Amino acid sequence: MTKSREEWLLHPQPRPLSRSGWRATIIAVIIIVAAILAISIAYENEGDLNTTGGLERPASPGISVTIQPLSLEAANNMLTARLVFSAVGPDFVDVESDTLRQNTRITVATTEGNQEFYYPQGSHLGAAQVVLGADGSVSSYPFDTYEADLYVRAESVQRETGGAWTVIGPIPVGTEGGGGLSGWDVSMQMPTDMEDGSQVSMRVVRAFSTKLFAIVLLITMTALAVVALFIALLVSSGRRRMEVALLGWLGSLLFALPLLRNSLPNAPPIGASIDILLFLWVLLAAMAAMILSAITWTRAKKAELNALRDDN
Repeated sequence: MTKSREEWLLHPQPRPLSRSGWRATIIAVIIIVAAILAISIAYENEGDLNTTGGLERPASPGISVTIQPLSLEAANNMLTARLVFSAVGPDFVDVESDTLRQNTRITVATTEGNQEFYYPQGSHLGAAQVVLGADGSVSSYPFDTYEADLYVRAESVQRETGGAWTVIGPIPVGTEGGGGLSGWDVSMQMPTDMEDGSQVSMRVVRAFSTKLFAIVLLITMTALAVVALFIALLVSSGRRRMEVALLGWLGSLLFALPLLRNSLPNAPPIGASIDILLFLWVLLAAMAAMILSAITWTRAKKAELNALRDDN
């Protein structure tokens, strides 16, 4: 019995799956397929925009502003949005030509400053791209959340002889949300009616699938480092024979771990909480495994050389 087991260890051969083995394999496949489908469905349903309030149609006369989030640079705390302007009502827009009846100035105020857009009488309102400062911190990746505010107001203006603009009066403004941001869940809170100015609050949270992808990668990196350190301890304690291929695998692992870390979705800069709480220790474990294996290999080679000298 002992001899056959030793032969099997020296010359392993594949064994046929038993009934329990087939059962475990089928269950594992079902779980993997179910997980893939669940994540895929969640990904398809994410990235949408949830609004609280917003302009109700039909809207009263004024300027309608549709806010569409375009991108978020978490490392720089910058949220980019596209604002689509349209005039509502015969008091502000000519019904036949769909052009403005008066000179119009639209001001968008954010934490990054004020941006003004001028549209002369007889022109069409268009779209503008604005940058908002997002209040949040990427250091809490992948559970980081960002908040941004903007204020939109519109005025009818008149150009004076010297080129300066004089405000004639305010134009009611209404806001609504549109579009979405891939990989993020965006929510907006805004007024429901036309007002002299519209205050909009935005909140951006990483989507569930993005969080799950990052967590799975972090768990995988941790498992790789733990397995490497476990094997290195077995080898250094003499419980397993030292193989030179182990050094190559551990060396490649040291280069693979930073690549895996940088492949995280919207990977944060070095110094985020995942580095301090997890990745640094994972990398240290892989380094310790490499050092232990190198010391063991050196000792084994030294013992072989001493044995050859004794034989000679």
